[in-house]
Amino acid sequence: MKQSFYAKVKDFVKQHMYGILVSFCVVTLVFVLTITAISSLAKTPTLDEPSDEVVSPAVIVFTAPVQNGTIGMGYAEDELIYHKTLQQWQTHQAIDYLAPAGTEVVAAYDGEVLSVENTMLEGVIITIQHEQNLVTKYASLDETTAVKKGDKVTKGQVIGKVGTTAMNEVEEGPHVHFEVWLKDALVDPTNYLTDGKK
Repeated sequence: MKQSFYAKVKDFVKQHMYGILVSFCVVTLVFVLTITAISSLAKTPTLDEPSDEVVSPAVIVFTAPVQNGTIGMGYAEDELIYHKTLQQWQTHQAIDYLAPAGTEVVAAYDGEVLSVENTMLEGVIITIQHEQNLVTKYASLDETTAVKKGDKVTKGQVIGKVGTTAMNEVEEGPHVHFEVWLKDALVDPTNYLTDGKK
Protein backbone atom coordinates (compact mmCIF):
# COMPACT_ATOMS: atom_id res chain seq x y z
CA MET A 1 0.00 0.00 0.00
CA LYS A 2 1.37 3.37 -0.99
CA GLN A 3 2.31 5.74 1.78
CA SER A 4 0.41 9.02 1.72
CA PHE A 5 2.32 12.24 1.00
CA TYR A 6 1.87 13.46 4.58
CA ALA A 7 3.14 10.21 5.98
CA LYS A 8 6.26 10.51 3.82
CA VAL A 9 6.84 14.06 5.05
CA LYS A 10 6.33 12.91 8.63
CA ASP A 11 8.86 10.11 8.22
CA PHE A 12 11.36 12.47 6.56
CA VAL A 13 11.04 15.00 9.39
CA LYS A 14 11.48 12.22 11.99
CA GLN A 15 14.61 10.92 10.30
CA HIS A 16 16.19 14.37 9.73
CA MET A 17 14.93 16.31 12.75
CA TYR A 18 18.44 17.14 14.04
CA GLY A 19 19.63 18.49 10.67
CA ILE A 20 16.49 20.58 10.23
CA LEU A 21 16.89 22.18 13.69
CA VAL A 22 20.58 22.98 13.10
CA SER A 23 19.78 24.54 9.70
CA PHE A 24 16.99 26.62 11.22
CA CYS A 25 19.30 27.89 14.00
CA VAL A 26 22.04 28.81 11.49
CA VAL A 27 19.60 30.72 9.25
CA THR A 28 18.17 32.57 12.28
CA LEU A 29 21.65 33.47 13.53
CA VAL A 30 22.74 34.81 10.12
CA PHE A 31 19.54 36.87 9.90
CA VAL A 32 20.07 38.42 13.38
CA LEU A 33 23.73 39.24 12.65
CA THR A 34 22.83 40.86 9.33
CA ILE A 35 20.16 43.06 10.92
CA THR A 36 22.58 44.08 13.72
CA ALA A 37 25.34 45.00 11.23
CA ILE A 38 22.97 47.08 9.11
CA SER A 39 21.63 49.01 12.11
CA SER A 40 25.14 49.74 13.47
CA LEU A 41 26.28 51.01 10.06
CA ALA A 42 23.34 53.39 10.00
CA LYS A 43 24.51 54.90 13.32
CA THR A 44 28.20 55.33 12.30
CA PRO A 45 28.99 58.91 11.24
CA THR A 46 30.37 59.33 7.73
CA LEU A 47 32.64 62.00 6.29
CA ASP A 48 29.53 63.94 5.30
CA GLU A 49 28.18 63.70 8.85
CA PRO A 50 31.03 64.63 11.22
CA SER A 51 30.82 63.48 14.80
CA ASP A 52 29.82 66.04 17.42
CA GLU A 53 32.86 64.91 19.44
CA VAL A 54 35.38 66.32 16.91
CA VAL A 55 36.76 69.57 18.33
CA SER A 56 38.79 71.96 16.17
CA PRO A 57 41.80 73.58 17.79
CA ALA A 58 41.27 77.20 18.79
CA VAL A 59 42.41 79.77 16.25
CA ILE A 60 45.42 81.68 17.57
CA VAL A 61 45.56 85.40 16.77
CA PHE A 62 48.66 87.36 17.83
CA THR A 63 48.90 91.00 18.72
CA ALA A 64 51.78 92.93 17.16
CA PRO A 65 54.79 93.02 19.53
CA VAL A 66 55.14 96.79 19.04
CA GLN A 67 51.78 98.54 19.11
CA ASN A 68 52.67 101.71 17.19
CA GLY A 69 55.70 100.55 15.26
CA THR A 70 56.22 100.59 11.52
CA ILE A 71 57.48 97.65 9.52
CA GLY A 72 61.06 97.98 8.34
CA MET A 73 61.94 94.65 6.78
CA GLY A 74 59.01 92.31 6.18
CA TYR A 75 58.91 88.53 6.00
CA ALA A 76 60.62 87.24 2.84
CA GLU A 77 61.18 83.52 2.46
CA ASP A 78 61.17 83.33 -1.35
CA GLU A 79 62.68 86.69 -2.24
CA LEU A 80 65.84 88.60 -1.36
CA ILE A 81 65.83 91.77 0.75
CA TYR A 82 68.78 94.15 1.05
CA HIS A 83 70.33 94.27 4.53
CA LYS A 84 72.03 97.62 5.16
CA THR A 85 74.19 96.27 7.98
CA LEU A 86 75.41 93.19 6.11
CA GLN A 87 75.43 95.04 2.78
CA GLN A 88 74.00 92.05 0.97
CA TRP A 89 70.78 90.60 -0.39
CA GLN A 90 69.28 87.69 1.52
CA THR A 91 66.00 86.22 2.77
CA HIS A 92 64.41 87.58 5.95
CA GLN A 93 62.17 85.11 7.79
CA ALA A 94 60.90 87.60 10.34
CA ILE A 95 59.26 91.01 10.63
CA ASP A 96 61.26 93.98 11.90
CA TYR A 97 59.14 96.53 13.78
CA LEU A 98 60.79 99.97 13.81
CA ALA A 99 60.10 102.22 16.82
CA PRO A 100 62.01 104.65 19.02
CA ALA A 101 64.43 103.02 21.47
CA GLY A 102 62.65 102.34 24.76
CA THR A 103 59.23 101.67 23.18
CA GLU A 104 57.44 98.84 25.00
CA VAL A 105 57.49 95.36 23.46
CA VAL A 106 54.63 93.02 24.36
CA ALA A 107 54.04 89.26 24.20
CA ALA A 108 52.16 88.37 21.04
CA TYR A 109 50.16 85.67 22.85
CA ASP A 110 49.81 83.81 26.17
CA GLY A 111 52.71 81.52 26.92
CA GLU A 112 55.80 80.72 28.98
CA VAL A 113 59.21 82.34 28.64
CA LEU A 114 61.64 79.69 27.38
CA SER A 115 64.74 81.88 27.56
CA VAL A 116 66.16 85.37 27.92
CA GLU A 117 69.61 85.65 26.39
CA ASN A 118 72.08 88.11 24.97
CA THR A 119 74.07 87.18 21.86
CA MET A 120 76.54 89.26 19.87
CA LEU A 121 74.67 88.97 16.54
CA GLU A 122 71.00 89.10 17.59
CA GLY A 123 71.39 91.09 20.81
CA VAL A 124 68.93 90.59 23.66
CA ILE A 125 66.41 87.84 22.77
CA ILE A 126 63.27 86.70 24.55
CA THR A 127 61.76 83.39 23.39
CA ILE A 128 58.21 82.41 24.40
CA GLN A 129 56.51 79.01 24.03
CA HIS A 130 52.79 79.10 23.14
CA GLU A 131 50.18 76.38 22.62
CA GLN A 132 49.86 74.39 19.36
CA ASN A 133 53.68 74.08 18.99
CA LEU A 134 54.11 77.83 18.37
CA VAL A 135 57.14 79.79 19.58
CA THR A 136 57.74 83.54 19.22
CA LYS A 137 61.16 85.14 19.34
CA TYR A 138 61.85 88.86 19.99
CA ALA A 139 65.42 89.99 19.16
CA SER A 140 67.38 93.27 19.29
CA LEU A 141 65.67 94.25 22.54
CA ASP A 142 66.98 96.74 25.09
CA GLU A 143 69.10 95.14 27.81
CA THR A 144 66.41 95.88 30.42
CA THR A 145 63.84 93.06 30.23
CA ALA A 146 60.60 92.66 32.19
CA VAL A 147 60.54 88.84 32.26
CA LYS A 148 62.80 85.91 33.03
CA LYS A 149 62.96 82.24 32.04
CA GLY A 150 59.94 80.30 33.34
CA ASP A 151 57.63 83.32 33.67
CA LYS A 152 54.06 82.93 32.46
CA VAL A 153 52.97 85.80 30.21
CA THR A 154 49.67 86.91 28.75
CA LYS A 155 48.89 88.39 25.35
CA GLY A 156 49.78 92.10 25.36
CA GLN A 157 51.92 91.92 28.52
CA VAL A 158 55.08 94.06 28.42
CA ILE A 159 58.18 91.85 28.18
CA GLY A 160 60.86 94.37 27.24
CA LYS A 161 61.74 97.46 25.21
CA VAL A 162 62.88 98.24 21.68
CA GLY A 163 66.66 98.38 21.46
CA THR A 164 69.65 98.38 19.10
CA THR A 165 71.50 95.37 20.51
CA ALA A 166 71.49 93.18 17.35
CA MET A 167 74.84 93.70 15.62
CA ASN A 168 73.62 91.93 12.46
CA GLU A 169 70.90 94.61 11.97
CA VAL A 170 72.38 97.66 13.72
CA GLU A 171 72.14 99.89 10.62
CA GLU A 172 68.37 99.32 10.50
CA GLY A 173 67.99 101.46 13.64
CA PRO A 174 66.00 100.70 16.83
CA HIS A 175 63.61 97.82 16.15
CA VAL A 176 62.38 94.41 17.26
CA HIS A 177 63.18 91.43 15.06
CA PHE A 178 60.05 89.24 15.46
CA GLU A 179 60.11 85.55 14.47
CA VAL A 180 57.42 82.85 14.66
CA TRP A 181 58.33 79.17 14.79
CA LEU A 182 55.92 76.28 14.21
CA LYS A 183 57.27 72.81 15.04
CA ASP A 184 60.90 73.97 14.73
CA ALA A 185 60.40 75.75 11.38
CA LEU A 186 60.18 79.49 10.72
CA VAL A 187 56.77 80.62 9.42
CA ASP A 188 55.30 83.93 8.27
CA PRO A 189 54.14 85.91 11.35
CA THR A 190 51.39 87.56 9.28
CA ASN A 191 49.57 84.19 9.33
CA TYR A 192 48.85 84.90 13.01
CA LEU A 193 48.70 88.69 13.25
CA THR A 194 45.42 90.59 13.54
CA ASP A 195 46.29 93.36 11.08
CA GLY A 196 47.65 91.05 8.37
CA LYS A 197 50.24 93.64 7.31
CA LYS A 198 53.53 92.57 5.76
